Amino acid sequence: MQTIIRQKKIIEKLERQLKNCTHSKSDASSLSVRIDEQRAKFERRDGFSYNFVILDWKRNDQGKAQQHLNLALKQSASNVYVYDHGSLSGTFFSFGDRIIDIDGITFARAIDIRDRIIWSHHNKDYFTSIIERPITEQAMNIMSSFLNPSNSCFTVLLRV
Repeated sequence: MQTIIRQKKIIEKLERQLKNCTHSKSDASSLSVRIDEQRAKFERRDGFSYNFVILDWKRNDQGKAQQHLNLALKQSASNVYVYDHGSLSGTFFSFGDRIIDIDGITFARAIDIRDRIIWSHHNKDYFTSIIERPITEQAMNIMSSFLNPSNSCFTVLLRV
């Protein structure tokens, strides 16, 4: 009899957990992801949020990517920033985002980031990136001054 009572309690507990999961309003864009300790070793600054992006190349029956990634990247002081984006990339990247890494590799040049993303497009089904996004007004002003067209920055366009 004790076993039956214990099993009923376990079933009730599991049903409550399942009910909580189905009613949960969790959003895929806010899921916690654990990244490699070495990859997480970068300097964090006040006024910025840090996001882990996974861009999945959706492929058709012929193995070709179905979507296109359009990004304009600006290089300034050994950092690379998102200057403009298309519709797909706009769901992951915003104006002023600093790209910290692509697939765990850090880059100081926009052309190298472009080449790595193109490589992933041809050789993998996805790429990952850690980005730094300004969230305070002061941080946004800093990014705007970096990305001002009058500043001499090297710009790279990426169309995959």
